[in-house]
Amino acid sequence: MSSDYEQTIADADETLREDQAEELTYDDALRIREQAALLELALPRILAERKEAGRTVVSLARELDLTESYVHRLIRQHRKAQ
Repeated sequence: MSSDYEQTIADADETLREDQAEELTYDDALRIREQAALLELALPRILAERKEAGRTVVSLARELDLTESYVHRLIRQHRKAQ
């Protein structure tokens, strides 16, 4: 039963994303790409801070749709730079 509910929620989320994507403009794309470049620079620090605050790599990876190994790598990258 729970998996049917989870699938329904996932389908609704996907539909919402598709609807939102239809509304995006070229200017939105430029803004999003710029923000993505900033996030790429900040993500190692952000993940390390959340991990130090008690979050698990599993939850961070799941919430950001990243692999656990990538989260570990970014945290190591941040620690090395310190």
